[in-house]
Amino acid sequence: MIEPQPETNDQSEIALSLDADRLQAEVQADNLIDDLKARLADENADWRRILFEIMAEWPLAGEWVDDREFVYLIGGEAFDWRALAERLMGAAGEAISIGDKERLLLGPDPPEEISDDEFSRMLGVEKHRAHLNYVYGITSERGLILAVEEAIRKRRVARGYSPSDDRIDDAYINLYRATQEELLKEHRRELAEQEGKRPAKGELKLTLIESDAFTYWLFKRRFKLSEPARLASDTRKALEQLAGMRVAHQRREAALRIFQAQEGERMADNSA
Repeated sequence: MIEPQPETNDQSEIALSLDADRLQAEVQADNLIDDLKARLADENADWRRILFEIMAEWPLAGEWVDDREFVYLIGGEAFDWRALAERLMGAAGEAISIGDKERLLLGPDPPEEISDDEFSRMLGVEKHRAHLNYVYGITSERGLILAVEEAIRKRRVARGYSPSDDRIDDAYINLYRATQEELLKEHRRELAEQEGKRPAKGELKLTLIESDAFTYWLFKRRFKLSEPARLASDTRKALEQLAGMRVAHQRREAALRIFQAQEGERMADNSA
């Protein structure tokens, strides 16, 4: 059994410095929450612009709020603006309607009526760069996994196999040269080593937060393993998959709006 070593003076000083930095960041975050509420008190305020301007200054990579963990910066590099938006809108309370909150969190990236350039300016250079890390390292990586799974499924159907067969490991082996279980164990082992802990034993079920971190780790692993031509091909597959999913989402949204309009007309006719 490895006995824990006593902290040296240097280690103690580093720990104290980190604690002081964390405390300062938490105070800054509290001040930003107060600023958010004050600015949203103006009925004519552009709440989305205010929200993203607060995000640009947000100092915390993650926090616990009311027994719930929020992680905004995955792997210290990938910024999940939706996680921070949910946290800030929760703090804003009724100043932002439930409908507006849902449209922002479930809507496109960047949000509707905000151009890429405007989104970049509101988030600031550092946060926007980290946002792009999230887009390519997590969102696109998931799109790539889905695209490879679908291609494998189509090949199996063409060969006469059942389309319901679960061969997800084939996609992981194709992309990362190991099964999903092997990769997850390696990811957890590396993370435990970085934190000076022993890898946790138990089921391999992923939480949502761990899923983001695992996906970003997979993205970085693929970049280490793949040749430039393969990287370009995989990126194209991921973007095509995401584009197809976006079109499907837009069609569903359009169909829902048409249905709601028809229902509104029907109710108006019935009440006349």
